[in-house]
Amino acid sequence: MAARLILAHVESVHAKGAGQVLRLGPLLPLALVVLVALFSRGLAWRRVVRHAAATALVAVGVLHLALFPDHLREGLVVGLFFLAAAVAQVAVGIAVAFRPSPAVTRLVLGVNGALVAVYVAARFIRLPFTGGPEDVDGIGLVTKAIEILAIVLVLIADRPVLRWPRPTSNALVAGTLAVVAVTAQPLFDEGPSPLHAAVAIATASIVAMIIGERSSSHLAVAIVDGAGLALLARGPTIATAVVLPALAELIRAAARWVELRTATPAAWALVLGLTIPQFHGRLEVLHVGHPSEPIAALVVFLVTIMVAVAVWQRGQLALTAAFVVTHLTGQAMRVLADRTSFEAVEIPAASLGLLLMAAVLLADVDLRASWRLLAGIGVASGGLDVVLRDRAVAYAPVVAIATVPSWSAPARLCVPCRLSHAKPEIGYRLRRYKPDLAVRQGRPAGGGVGWPGGCAPCWARRRSISACNLTI
Repeated sequence: MAARLILAHVESVHAKGAGQVLRLGPLLPLALVVLVALFSRGLAWRRVVRHAAATALVAVGVLHLALFPDHLREGLVVGLFFLAAAVAQVAVGIAVAFRPSPAVTRLVLGVNGALVAVYVAARFIRLPFTGGPEDVDGIGLVTKAIEILAIVLVLIADRPVLRWPRPTSNALVAGTLAVVAVTAQPLFDEGPSPLHAAVAIATASIVAMIIGERSSSHLAVAIVDGAGLALLARGPTIATAVVLPALAELIRAAARWVELRTATPAAWALVLGLTIPQFHGRLEVLHVGHPSEPIAALVVFLVTIMVAVAVWQRGQLALTAAFVVTHLTGQAMRVLADRTSFEAVEIPAASLGLLLMAAVLLADVDLRASWRLLAGIGVASGGLDVVLRDRAVAYAPVVAIATVPSWSAPARLCVPCRLSHAKPEIGYRLRRYKPDLAVRQGRPAGGGVGWPGGCAPCWARRRSISACNLTI
């Protein structure tokens, strides 16, 4: 059977009013993370956390302001309550950003804690000036999640010392995607079955260990590959849950062996699975998390936040954001030129599948360069995606994501980064105690773009971007 594109569940009627914002899907939380990153460049981690808390407070205040007209129609007191909540949260958010203090932290705890308590109580009992217990709604769950996140962030920012270990970006993405892949069917009524997802993750992990990738960071990358392919690829289990994850790990091992840091192994495995007829492969868009699906909407929001933060931690947020912005801009131009419909643009743009392709397949852990080059790769990939869609090329985003990074100049690794691949603990110590070694030993690839002061990861690290991801 010829390969074909499956558009996952599309809802005919969305929630009314401000709940329409959830139709943006992963775009809203991704935009919040990008805003925090833009306003936090060059700041110490504590100020970054405070800026994140302030952004969360202002964002949830704006959402409450958008909900004000709908609730005003329910009653004057209820409407004024939402207006007061919006004003209080925006004001407290500004105070967190510009006048942080223990009193402001207590104010955040009081305001957000009271709003969360009122929301929970309104779902079980009849509160004054209301008509009775209300249903759980998607926009309500998302606003409460942002409020709780703001509380956690201000508490972290006020701690004198962080004593718990922070998970690496690989571990964060691996755990998140593994849980989502295994629970996709009960959560979204879309995606792989739990067995299918478990087999894909296990296959990728086993193949990685067989070829010698046995460190925790390498196994986390294998789990990301397996979970991502399980979510995006549909087809016979033997092909999509066994062959594709194994193929992705073999491509990754070959790319690392030849020191090619600009390949996207999972994307190439997915392209082969979709284009080779014997695989009977299909692409899952995963247009899930609609306003009328509260739990699914909350899961999409939280997954996007965690994946976007992990990509930011790796220094690849410019890559993902550039791809998404270019995709949206190009698709908007196609709509204005009457070359496609708004519905045909909205479905993939607001889907979980596009986020996975931009933040997992394209933002591969081995794709390391300066943020300018990464942004250029993102723009080129997004532009090629739009052009291929306009030419009715099947699986346009996957083809663009697989091919564009492979055109960029490969970068050889310096001695510490090479040692990090074979002996992560040695490479870590060299970079920490002998930082000049990376500068002395760095050499650009023959005929390619030179990396001043070392290899691509070392140059990126000197630009305040996260270090080579092959370290522990």
